[in-house]
Amino acid sequence: MRVASRCRVEIRLDDLHFVLQIAIGWQNGHPFEFRLGDRIWGLRDRDIEPAPLAAEEATLADILAHGGNFKYDYVLGEDWEHTVTLLSREPARTDLR
Repeated sequence: MRVASRCRVEIRLDDLHFVLQIAIGWQNGHPFEFRLGDRIWGLRDRDIEPAPLAAEEATLADILAHGGNFKYDYVLGEDWEHTVTLLSREPARTDLR
């Protein structure tokens, strides 16, 4: 998946999930994970072991500190895995929201 966006790196991963859902046209009806190497972020669920790191406590910047590619998995167990690739970075502009 290649996403061209002006998404700020401070966006929390649970919010980035919603951005991806809208961009792809899905309706947010399933669990999700962001993966980078052996690190996994998602929604905490007491039935999932090992528990992922909390997506609401991490940001896109946390992932991008380790590289420009990461995995986004939606509908866990059904191989809806996507590789998200950072295409470019631009300095923040004060005239944009």
